[in-house]
Amino acid sequence: MRTASEALRDVEILCDDFANTLKVDGHGLRQAAALASGCRALVGPDSSFVHLAAALGLPAVGLFGPTDGAVRTSDYPHVRFVDVRRDLRCVPCWRNEEIPCALTGMRQSICMGEIGPLTVAATVQELIGETRLDRAAAAGGARVH
Repeated sequence: MRTASEALRDVEILCDDFANTLKVDGHGLRQAAALASGCRALVGPDSSFVHLAAALGLPAVGLFGPTDGAVRTSDYPHVRFVDVRRDLRCVPCWRNEEIPCALTGMRQSICMGEIGPLTVAATVQELIGETRLDRAAAAGGARVH
């Protein structure tokens, strides 16, 4: 199993392969939110940015582990979630900072590190395509059947 820091390194390498990819982790909250509001899509862990994207009507992919993405994103039509519940039966476990991960016995959740960057990239591509079709249909454009 990969650690979350190994998964983050994979995502950083993958970001370098995609044009127009912006990481906001080094910015303050206001600046990061302002930058995010100008993006075509957002990717982030279960955090305020997933909810910000939903409020702005932006496509977003939420990365979930201990919490349930199906529950947290159910009211957000342009948000998809990715988790590893097919590989780890404990997902979602609903643990928090006070409860250690059942697999590691530590604070870090192993499930977050198991989310593959190619899965995330494919989900973003699919979501952007769906959103374009939805917006074209709303504007009276052609629909693909």
